[in-house]
Amino acid sequence: MEKYFRVRIGNIKLEQVRVRTGLRQEDSLLPILFNITLEKVIRKMNMGQHEGVNLQGHTIGLLAYADDLVLITESQNELKLLFRRLEKSLAKISLRINKEKTKYMSVKRKSNARLNPSLRIDQYNFGRVEQFKIRKNEELESLYQKPNIVESIRTKKLQWAGHAWRNKNPLIRTVLEKNPKGKRPIEKTKNKKGECSEKGHRRTRKRK
Repeated sequence: MEKYFRVRIGNIKLEQVRVRTGLRQEDSLLPILFNITLEKVIRKMNMGQHEGVNLQGHTIGLLAYADDLVLITESQNELKLLFRRLEKSLAKISLRINKEKTKYMSVKRKSNARLNPSLRIDQYNFGRVEQFKIRKNEELESLYQKPNIVESIRTKKLQWAGHAWRNKNPLIRTVLEKNPKGKRPIEKTKNKKGECSEKGHRRTRKRK
């Protein structure tokens, strides 16, 4: 099925353009476009100033980072209402919630033993967790079958060092091989009154 898109600038809509190929998964433009899209989703929810949880004088009801969203409320009923508004806002741009990766957590001083092991919202059934897990590099490498990010950064640094070493620029060679010698020359500046001062010295002399 062919897909088309058009760009709108203000109230002006440009002609339709047929989509011939999509963005690659590693494309640097992808997260920027997605962040712009997600920002529109959040604004369309029209969250009130008092929706959420009060933390040190600030009310926070939603946290967003990349493609991860966190809804924060005082009760399950408020959470369900906020979730439905989020789902409705996402549906307008053909985005769906990944129910397999979505969990809910209750933060209370008392024990959570009486809480249900899952939270039911319409057709969704979200499992409860005691804490959110932060994945390490080794886990991400195994999960996504991608190279270890630490090793990738180290490899890139070595590649850059090799490129810099082979570069014919004498300045780069000087920095890599030895420490630059000599002192930085004194710079003279002039102000609006015609006074001349030397940086690096405390005294200021006037021109005659």
